[in-house]
Amino acid sequence: GAFYGAYRLSGNMNKEFEYIVTEDIIDVDVIVNKSKRKRLISFNLESVKVLADINNAQFKHYLNESFDSIIDATSGRKDKKVYFAVVEKTNKILVKMELTESILQGLYEISPSKIHI
Repeated sequence: GAFYGAYRLSGNMNKEFEYIVTEDIIDVDVIVNKSKRKRLISFNLESVKVLADINNAQFKHYLNESFDSIIDATSGRKDKKVYFAVVEKTNKILVKMELTESILQGLYEISPSKIHI
């Protein structure tokens, strides 16, 4: 029983995140052990207050606000650039993501006033 529990626990540590952009909707999924997919959050750009680099001094004050929930959809690797989005739907959510340049450019074209790259 202990070996099976250790196996299941180690499998749950293998997580990947996928960001899907369809028109103005952003879906953030987690893929566990390359077999199970779960939607963490789905939001449209209309509900985004700001999306910026987490190290951007101009927008760092947003990180000190209080949030109803925080979703960390990052790998934790130091070589990846992390971005944050403040999403205001029925509640206030902070979402941390590792977006690619092509995704950022596409989002910027849709809503340049909210996307700061």
